[in-house]
Amino acid sequence: MVTLGEYIKELRSKGRACFTKNEALKEIGISNANLNARIQRAKKKGELISPARNFYVIVTPENFTQGAPHPADLVIMLMKHLKIDYYACLLSAAQQYGAAHQKPMIFQVMVSEKMKKLRFGSVGINFIYKKSLSGLPIQEIAKKEGYLRVSSPELTAMDLILYTNKAAGLGNVATVLYELIDSINGDKLIELARQTNAKGWVQRLGYILEQLDSDDERSAKHKARVVNKLAKYLKDINISYLRLTPELPVKGHSRHSKWKIIENTSVESDL
Repeated sequence: MVTLGEYIKELRSKGRACFTKNEALKEIGISNANLNARIQRAKKKGELISPARNFYVIVTPENFTQGAPHPADLVIMLMKHLKIDYYACLLSAAQQYGAAHQKPMIFQVMVSEKMKKLRFGSVGINFIYKKSLSGLPIQEIAKKEGYLRVSSPELTAMDLILYTNKAAGLGNVATVLYELIDSINGDKLIELARQTNAKGWVQRLGYILEQLDSDDERSAKHKARVVNKLAKYLKDINISYLRLTPELPVKGHSRHSKWKIIENTSVESDL
């Protein structure tokens, strides 16, 4: 019979950073009650966290201060265990492409099932429910615990428009898009628009991008090409006027005829 500490040490020597209760019971050879007591002591010491029932993640000494592994690694382990479709999204996805003006305080994950947010020390994870993630463009980025599923730059742009309230508001979304634009492929963006049968987010995205000025000539030309593709896509579609910010009133505000946007707020990037 081995101790829980010895079992954790053995797992770490094999490059593993998580385990289930059933796995531990089988290897350690003690009663369920005894194992529960040992796990609770390890959790109080900050050596283990439990992001899901009967699932435990090892907190290594270098992560004691923050109270958990890096959120990307935690997400990789948790989603593999739960077998839930997911992708890192919004500001957390933008950060993977170097487009986070400020480091997000909370790691954001799009999931196909409703889940409660997690908090371990300074590590926080918010789960955003989307009915189906099937067929959406995802990229995989190598991390310590495997490959993190991340929304493509084009999907990230779409989600930033659809979930502006979860991305610190329109001003921050504009700032992130300013930094993300060089990573966006115009043709792939149109493919996504067609795939999602989109009108509204394309109108808003085109309008916002057109408002953003760039001092870099190459970036400005690339942005112009993307904007032109969005405008061409909408040209043959019957679109109606919609509010730039859905929750604000429309009375007394001007209308932008090209994108059919009711300008009920201004777009101001922090850059």
